[in-house]
Amino acid sequence: MSKSIAIIDPDIHFSRLLSQRLKHHLPDANISTFTPDDLNIAGRTWSEDAILFDNLHTNPDDLRQCMTASFLPMLIPLRTESSEGGCRIPGNTITHKLLYSSGLRPENEIDSSSTLTQRDSGRLRMFFSLGDRIQRETYIRSNTAGLISSGHRLIRLDLMPGVSITRPHFNVRGRVAASPATSSGISDLLLLLENSKVDPEVLLEYLHPDGNGWLHFGRPIRSDDIIQTDTSVLVSLVRMLRDLIDSSGEKTSVSVVLEGIPFSKARHLCPLAHELHVILPEEDSSEDQLIGFELQELFASSSPKQLRFLSSNAKVAI
Repeated sequence: MSKSIAIIDPDIHFSRLLSQRLKHHLPDANISTFTPDDLNIAGRTWSEDAILFDNLHTNPDDLRQCMTASFLPMLIPLRTESSEGGCRIPGNTITHKLLYSSGLRPENEIDSSSTLTQRDSGRLRMFFSLGDRIQRETYIRSNTAGLISSGHRLIRLDLMPGVSITRPHFNVRGRVAASPATSSGISDLLLLLENSKVDPEVLLEYLHPDGNGWLHFGRPIRSDDIIQTDTSVLVSLVRMLRDLIDSSGEKTSVSVVLEGIPFSKARHLCPLAHELHVILPEEDSSEDQLIGFELQELFASSSPKQLRFLSSNAKVAI
């Protein structure tokens, strides 16, 4: 499958050299170059796998407003952050970021000089549970256990009724005890996102460690706070988590768990993930026409490039 990349930079010579460097690693890639002043990028719908942009002259928020709902490209700034405008990031650093963090590395490329692989790169995994709590947590643990030793910052967001969110457990003097805290601020965060625009790094202020390597947003103040939140606010929250993965200096992996929310909301949230895992009920649901219809609608809302898995007793890729 060919890859598509856009480069937005005022220096056409730099764009040409960067394009040639990328072509060396991705010979089948479709690479388009633009300047920030090009008339044909105003209102353009961005559907590329990745967008490399000069962040001194191009606002990433303007790019996000013109992205398709079914796929969220990776945004890679070409300058360091600085009050004076920042310096150019070396081309080899940009190439490395693109190839290994965005999943665009050619399947047949083997690099013996580096142990970093697509599996090691930060990803947003969406778990949409149609089963019970025990089944949900067993499946999630089996598919995220390897991340504990990855060295990544691990974040979990539960989008479900508060009573369905499992309280983190801590090891205290050899005994396992449930966290006494009812909320780590998720209700306040959702209220903030309803009324103002915040930087993705602000999300870190609402996280608490569970003692087992994960950072959690915790339970809401009222059980319905999350599921009654407007879909656009939940989408904004998940987008910011995706931005943390793509742009943060610290390697980050995110698990978003959906349960008890309408399929109409799920169809807006699931396309934002690198991987979508649907956890089916333990009983045989393969012949359930209603489940089949809803899943067909759900998958139709996502990009064909998204990795998808169905699971009851075993994970099955689709």
